[in-house]
Amino acid sequence: MKNGIYVALPVEAPGFPGAHITLMYCEDSPLSLEHVTAIVNAIPIPPTVTLHAPIILGEGDERVVVVTAEHPYIDKIHNLLTQLGLKHSYPKLIPHVTISEEVSLDQAQTILATLENFCALVDYTLPLDTITVRTRQAIVEPLRSFSEKENEPQLDL
Repeated sequence: MKNGIYVALPVEAPGFPGAHITLMYCEDSPLSLEHVTAIVNAIPIPPTVTLHAPIILGEGDERVVVVTAEHPYIDKIHNLLTQLGLKHSYPKLIPHVTISEEVSLDQAQTILATLENFCALVDYTLPLDTITVRTRQAIVEPLRSFSEKENEPQLDL
């Protein structure tokens, strides 16, 4: 049985409940959940992180619109866990907060255009210089299989 571990830094982003920055998504960790939790909890969490301009990640109809994130804490946690043998599911960590998930390129471009229009209305320019958001306690939890996620209660909207 695989020992998948997920580590994230929640951020306070109004309008985006559950906003977070994934620090590690390891499908088969050589360390226990308890060990990773102890490591993550031993490093002080910054009160804020910096967010930058939105970009599009992904390919095909699995594009995501994200706002990139920056703070030495993000690199420190990711690099430390990597040195201890955890492997991130993507070749390169691109710290970010997801704005939209699994959209086509056309949809992603529409979302970016909408953000640009909104920023123009409130007298911002893209790329945004920076936005600082507050953080909360880091999350360390086991990865769940897709079948477990499919069995979660769903909201009828």
